[in-house]
Amino acid sequence: MLFAKLDDSPMFRQQLQCLEDGADSLRTRCWKFYKECRKYTDGLGEVYDRDIAFANALENFRGGHSDPHFVALGGPVMTKYTIALREISTYKELLRSQVEHMLNERLLHIINVDVHEVKEARKRFDKASLVYDQAREKFMSLKKSTKIDVATVIEEELQNARTSFEETRFILVSALNNIEAKKKFEFLEAVTGIMDAHLRYFQQGYQLLHQMEPFLSEVLDYVQQSRESYSKEEVSLYRRMEEYKRHVYEESRLSLNGPYGSSPSGDSAHPFSRISNDVVDVVMESAANGKVQIIRQGYLSKRSSNLRGDWKRRYFVLDSRGTLYYYRKPWNGSYGSNQPSAHKNSANENGSGLLSRWLSSHYHGGVHDERSVARHTVNLLTSTIKVDADQTDLRFCFRIISPAKNYTLQAENAVDQMDWMEKINGVIASLLSVQTLGTVRSLTLDVKVWDLSVLTMFKSLGNLFANSVWEELLHSTDDMPDGSSKANSDMLLHARKPKHDDSISLKERFIHAKYSEKIFVCRTKKNDPPLPLAQQVRESIYANDKKAIYRHIVKSDIDVNAIGGKALSGESFNMAFSSNSDISSHSENQLIEDIQDGSTVLHLACETADIGMVELLLQYGADINACDSKGRTPLHCCIIRGNSAAAKVLIMRGGNPHVADKEGNTPLNLASETSSVANEMVVLLTSK
Repeated sequence: MLFAKLDDSPMFRQQLQCLEDGADSLRTRCWKFYKECRKYTDGLGEVYDRDIAFANALENFRGGHSDPHFVALGGPVMTKYTIALREISTYKELLRSQVEHMLNERLLHIINVDVHEVKEARKRFDKASLVYDQAREKFMSLKKSTKIDVATVIEEELQNARTSFEETRFILVSALNNIEAKKKFEFLEAVTGIMDAHLRYFQQGYQLLHQMEPFLSEVLDYVQQSRESYSKEEVSLYRRMEEYKRHVYEESRLSLNGPYGSSPSGDSAHPFSRISNDVVDVVMESAANGKVQIIRQGYLSKRSSNLRGDWKRRYFVLDSRGTLYYYRKPWNGSYGSNQPSAHKNSANENGSGLLSRWLSSHYHGGVHDERSVARHTVNLLTSTIKVDADQTDLRFCFRIISPAKNYTLQAENAVDQMDWMEKINGVIASLLSVQTLGTVRSLTLDVKVWDLSVLTMFKSLGNLFANSVWEELLHSTDDMPDGSSKANSDMLLHARKPKHDDSISLKERFIHAKYSEKIFVCRTKKNDPPLPLAQQVRESIYANDKKAIYRHIVKSDIDVNAIGGKALSGESFNMAFSSNSDISSHSENQLIEDIQDGSTVLHLACETADIGMVELLLQYGADINACDSKGRTPLHCCIIRGNSAAAKVLIMRGGNPHVADKEGNTPLNLASETSSVANEMVVLLTSK
């Protein structure tokens, strides 16, 4: 089936180009064949010569066995027809009229109508593509301060341009699909009809053609089946195009709105993308079996690093290896010499404006070239992501920061921005987990990109402690867990930590054994009852002991969402209460009352611990919007307690401020009614 995917991508454009080249080739074939057919019909007096000419023309049209169109055009069938034609030496006037009607007119229709429609569709598509690019650039250049009515008008122009672009694109697809389908039955049907006319109207050679009659019927059945198949494919293609247009329409409705309905002015601060567990699973699976999978692909605007700082629209692909690359036109040595001098001198400080975007699109391949090639741009293993851009007056921007180079990218709408960031964050998180949690990567990158909660978590754990948990059995086999496999035992006996000058393969094997297989971790014994472990986790959260929580999670693989938040009492609570200074401002009875059955460990952390504990639980999959028995989320707890720092972490990680508890109160309502909540927090909640 042609056009298996209807997304506008470099591969789709390449397929269009190949089909257009095929249409041009078909037109040449048809024209040559048509001229020979005219000679055949005009030279009725030269019976023998014209029959031979027609047979030769038919041979040339079908091509040889090495011709890629040989089978599609019915070459094997036409071979038999050519042999029969060479044996015919006479014909009648009716044959001439049949040829004129059944063949010549169809060839002219293909040349003058079908192929011409492809040419016209291509012109309209190129024009609509240019208008769409200009409308998109104008829309994406809007400032945050742009009035809503102006932004709405420009957005409507963008939607109209996109609708026109998609319509012209699908018109071109339909025209090309029409030609490709007609190859399978138009020519076979026409030539078969001529052969049938020979059978009916030529007395001479009748016996020869009569022997071909069963074969002719079989071919006509095939033609009918091909026609019916084409009709079904045409209906299917039409439905898929309609479904695609509906999808585009739904996507367009969210072009100016984030997941919580942010305003069109773009003033709201987008929350930091959450880590996608599905992405992490894909990356880990890819690392295990060596298969590369595409996680996300689509168009992004990339800001150039030159003085102009202009923007170029590129097709980016994010894969499971942790690489982000994009498609661009191949460099041409003579390309720069043909640029107008006015453009060479157009560098100015307003490089991100509409004029600069249009010039960049015109001279730097903003309109995608079907012959573009993939170029690697950044390895996410040593990178991190930040939700803004150096030039803060543009919306939907984010940065990818690596030791070698920084990349400023811009999505086409808020939904795409959040999805890209979530996918990239998932890849970074999985790669980071493969390397080490204890290695503070921010020291070699831009420290400003790390949130305070992440830095607090790293400082509380430390590299030495993290390695002590992950490498506890590295130098000792006395505490080896029961049931360890012989292979693991042998590895523990001979394992050593790689040195700086060891091979990369040795380091990779060690990292895989350490973090993926957890060979050196002294795991919690399986026969331990689950209740004491859950109780220890709760006590550690009350005590704000992040090292204990980290040790429990790594050694037991416990699901943090499966631990209930029942309140402590007696000696356990007194020990936790005395060791946690954050609780000193609240009475013990009030704290016990606030922590209800049904609350999660994240609720407990928001009530009693600091932002480092909250970050640690979020990193290990704590449900950020889980509800307790009163319907309160962790964000409710932060607002009630006045824990602004933890509330900011939850909001930036995707906590929903619009969830109502059983009393109908949302975090936003509680913040507005509570005098202890800073105005900054109310503004942050309102912007979501």
